[in-house]
Amino acid sequence: MINAVVGDTLTISPKVSFPDADSFKDLKYEWEIEIAEELRSIILTGYPLKMLYNLGTGERRAKLHVTDKRNGLKYTIPFKIKGTTQFTVGTIVLTVDNGVTKLAFVRPDKSVINNLYEGLNGKVLPINPVQLYHAKPLPYQPNNKEEIWVLCNDPAKESAILDGATLLYRNPFSTQFFKAPQTINIGRIEGIEEMGIVAHGTVNNKLYRGTLSTAPFVPDYGKFANSQDGDYLLSPYYAMIIGKDNQGQTSSFYFGFNTKDNSFVSFDAGGVYRGNDYIVDNSISQPNSFNPRSAGQGQLIYMKPSSGTSYAFIKDESGIVQELSFRIAMENYATRTISPIYKRVFKGNSLVNA
Repeated sequence: MINAVVGDTLTISPKVSFPDADSFKDLKYEWEIEIAEELRSIILTGYPLKMLYNLGTGERRAKLHVTDKRNGLKYTIPFKIKGTTQFTVGTIVLTVDNGVTKLAFVRPDKSVINNLYEGLNGKVLPINPVQLYHAKPLPYQPNNKEEIWVLCNDPAKESAILDGATLLYRNPFSTQFFKAPQTINIGRIEGIEEMGIVAHGTVNNKLYRGTLSTAPFVPDYGKFANSQDGDYLLSPYYAMIIGKDNQGQTSSFYFGFNTKDNSFVSFDAGGVYRGNDYIVDNSISQPNSFNPRSAGQGQLIYMKPSSGTSYAFIKDESGIVQELSFRIAMENYATRTISPIYKRVFKGNSLVNA
């Protein structure tokens, strides 16, 4: 058994000798490795075998064919290769190097494997990277494999879904949809706590939610169906917020920002768009407050909403970053309320480059 580590160089150099033969001049070496799941084999020639191992984890049957060029006789030596992964502990980094999207892997000892995706898969990632997303199944989702989504907004090439253990290419991102939209512009994808592979996110400025209607052990579990209907363009700076209602029951809702009219908006637990039909409570508003249904012209550059006091940062038309403070109280969704507090120039405005 030959051990191989995915992403590392595999070198096999057995001692082969024939009477009166020059091992390099008189012998021809051919290496055959089976890819059983694809019903094919790969053939490599030369001595020694030296390759970047990118054939995944597990055992693979292989053969070394040695031909004596002096008489044409061929000898076959079977053996096995056991692939293991080094990517279970460490950090995956998504970078841009001179306009080229690349993946790097930082080992626990701080050593780095650079340009990992191209090395393993023989192709280049899409341009305009947005996010890395880790889809990790829970024990009750056994037929759904761990994945890394390399999310990019490249008009000419789809985002890539990689095997979570080997970082080998698995599928285009469009396969995460039951019916993919004609164009896919990714804002942000987030997981749901204690839901494993089920995610939600903004695609084409619309909210998408992973389906829960299929059994959790089938491959379609967690896929995106249609976007949530509504007259809105959702910023990627939104959140699914989980809390407790007045009866102590778990409740949830989505809170975000509609870039179409610059208003704060919400969706109920089922993803139904409710817009800005919340109660506005001005009881804690300061003189420099704002209207959450019309927050003013500009671009939202960051927000991470949560129950209680939250902050949003909007770069106005003059390039000044405004800091908005407000309280969100929507655990009891029937009486959902926003309490604006203030709107002022962000103290770190001069440091922001966004």
